Amino acid sequence: MRPVGLYFVISSLLLCLSYTCGQTPTQTQKTQDPTAASVDVFPLEKFLRDNRASHSKLPAPRRDVDKDLDNAHNDGDSEATATPMWGTHRPGVYLGMRSRVPGSPIVGLMWSPVGQTQRMTRQPPPHIDTLYPITKIRHQCQDSDNLIYGWTKHDGSTFGLQQIIDPDLGKAQINTTFLAADGEKNSWSLRISGSGGTGTPRALLYLYVGLPSAASSTLQLHGTKKKGIDGDAFITGNSKASGHFDLIVHEVTKGKMTHPNPSKSSADLSRFHFAGYHIDDDGWQVKDFVQNHIANSFYTQLAEKMVEKKDTEVIIPVLPNTIAQESNVIVVQCALTIPFELDVSFNKQFGTDDDDDAKTEAEIKAENALRQQTLGREISTKKVQFDARFAAAFDFKSAFSLSHINLAKAALSNLLGGMGYFFGSSTIKDLDSGTLTLGQPHPLFTAVPSRSFFPRGFLWDEGFHQLVVVPWDTEITLEVLSYWFNLMTDKGWIPREQILGSEAMSRVPPEFVAQTPSHANPPTLLLPIRALVKKVLAEKDRNMCSSDSLCQLAQILKVRDFLRTVIPFLQRQYSFFTSTQSGIVPHTFRWAGRTVNHTLASGLDDYPRASTPSNLEMHLDLLCWMILFQDTLQEISKALDLDYTAYLEEKQNLINSLQYYHFDDYTNLYYDVEAYDTATGTKAFSKHIGYITLFPLIMRLVQPDSPQLSAILNILQDPQQLWSRFGICSLSKSDPFYGTYEDYWRGPVWINMNYLVLGSLRHYAQIPGPHSERCNTLYHSLRTNLIDNIHKSFLSTGFLWEQYNAHSGEGQHSHPFTGWTSLVLLIMAENYPW
Repeated sequence: MRPVGLYFVISSLLLCLSYTCGQTPTQTQKTQDPTAASVDVFPLEKFLRDNRASHSKLPAPRRDVDKDLDNAHNDGDSEATATPMWGTHRPGVYLGMRSRVPGSPIVGLMWSPVGQTQRMTRQPPPHIDTLYPITKIRHQCQDSDNLIYGWTKHDGSTFGLQQIIDPDLGKAQINTTFLAADGEKNSWSLRISGSGGTGTPRALLYLYVGLPSAASSTLQLHGTKKKGIDGDAFITGNSKASGHFDLIVHEVTKGKMTHPNPSKSSADLSRFHFAGYHIDDDGWQVKDFVQNHIANSFYTQLAEKMVEKKDTEVIIPVLPNTIAQESNVIVVQCALTIPFELDVSFNKQFGTDDDDDAKTEAEIKAENALRQQTLGREISTKKVQFDARFAAAFDFKSAFSLSHINLAKAALSNLLGGMGYFFGSSTIKDLDSGTLTLGQPHPLFTAVPSRSFFPRGFLWDEGFHQLVVVPWDTEITLEVLSYWFNLMTDKGWIPREQILGSEAMSRVPPEFVAQTPSHANPPTLLLPIRALVKKVLAEKDRNMCSSDSLCQLAQILKVRDFLRTVIPFLQRQYSFFTSTQSGIVPHTFRWAGRTVNHTLASGLDDYPRASTPSNLEMHLDLLCWMILFQDTLQEISKALDLDYTAYLEEKQNLINSLQYYHFDDYTNLYYDVEAYDTATGTKAFSKHIGYITLFPLIMRLVQPDSPQLSAILNILQDPQQLWSRFGICSLSKSDPFYGTYEDYWRGPVWINMNYLVLGSLRHYAQIPGPHSERCNTLYHSLRTNLIDNIHKSFLSTGFLWEQYNAHSGEGQHSHPFTGWTSLVLLIMAENYPW
């Protein structure tokens, strides 16, 4: 091909890349929800403020966003600056930092392998390996990247260590370590290192910082030169949410890449290269812009090599060392050869440029140089502290191998490291008109089920998540619950899926975006609340004398305040269920919004129900959740020495309804009611044996000496029904719907439901009676099967999975799924606090 033809191909490629890579998402016009009413804000901030002396955590969520922002950079003893607010709170990317205030700056890491291919071909396209710097930029967590990644240690607030294995880097390991500065409110460091791998792995790393694209935000990269930056890359910024801050990407002292075949036109890879962009929102779409620039650099160099007939040089594309006008995102690029080590420091500055107390660039760099010298030692100390704290929090009664313990630590760490802070409005669908509106903007601090597939908050999942967090850090649970209850409307509705902000929206299929106010979700937040109640009841009669006990007492007082505050919110939520999910007769319930193949509201999605959805249905699982609701209110009242007569009466009415409408005398089992005739009192059962059949056992509603318990245990341990070597199946193997349709809740083993079954088997095993020994045997067998299979899968794949195959035990669907599958930790610790 002649050069003119080659340039035509290259120009076409560049045009295509500039169109596909450089586009920014359109901005959604926000419309205020006309039906939104002013409701009470969950006042957790009061007791966090009152008890701040005993390591209180973060500012409680408010509806007043401007107030949040004003406090966020107030250099005083305010709630917003009382403790570290920054963390790894962008779970949808491999490494993403932000603070827990709306409009926070974001910091993130991207990287791409530099292919091992040494020989270029003169005829485009080049070898695919050579295109890795363009095509394989790692940023958002994606299954298609084929990485093995996860936090091996994370304490939820001040420290985290993540390991990432990249097959396109010769299976080299990238470690990312986050460490909050001791005694600092908003200062932290990152250490990013690479080790191992086959051959000579090379990578291009990109560190970026972004601010909201507002006129009041400023961002500046200092010491820029046309050929790059010598020494440290020093970035300063200011915004309403953050105040003044600086970020330093320290000069690389280990692992600088040298060009394999340098020429006069080759970039100096010993320098940092950079680019500044103006991107709508806060710059989370930065990968597209970087990809565009890297493609330009790559194909420009490729054209030169083709013209010069040089076909043995590996191309190392670099950023253009330019800053666009009004840039709100700055990216710093470094070319590295494994092994390498790169440090990043972030500091919140409480002075301004006009203040006499404002630090100079030299002073800031000197302080960070000292911190960098001790960073390795501080990380080692944090590792030891994490291990000791883990052993104290989860006292395993059984003897486990080191790999089992590492699994347990990974389960906790990935749950905590996957917690995110989000801000935005839910899209609300009016069921009658189909109109879509945006509700009031809210913040949310929550764990997420899966960083790659579900990097956002789910109501049904979060109750299980917080069961794991309670024994580790009760105050994190208090804070997370307060954020969730702050989402509640005046009618008691909490949207089941929280898609807040454009970054979260970008990961959701359009059909799942809109939330319907009449559609519910299982009230699993009751589970961690019950765990908190048990803490209060356990300490009620204990003598508090030692300093440790006094500290524990202070925490219990916070929990008591929380429980007292949460009662009206729970009452309002229960009213929502009775007004929107009630059946055709009192004290019965059915999930609104059901279709033929899905009951998404129930959380059990495609689990088979009645063949035809109708208002005549009665759903067993929902009634059991409502009984747990009243029991929880009763237990809270007991813990607080309040009258609980009304809750007890309502609970008994619900239990009577369970027995009257859902119990089948012929099989001694409980079922959904497919249809009920109010005139004749006749009913037709939906006799699908599966998780729903187990709900009376799960909620401990059957008597320990009853034939009902025996009948449930029969189907539980029957290999032709629910029992498998890998856990309890979601649907009976003998059911005609087993393994059909999506096969989501029609057979596979789910850890959250198995955990609930285990807790109840242990409960019945400890009550003397005709079935206690049988329950004990089933408990230990099931527990062993679950732990063994999850451990085996973790060793072979490096992940916890969303569900497990009932026949092979293999992990299925999304991964890593360190949401409720992290309950394996509590299973190992035999901790069933609900």
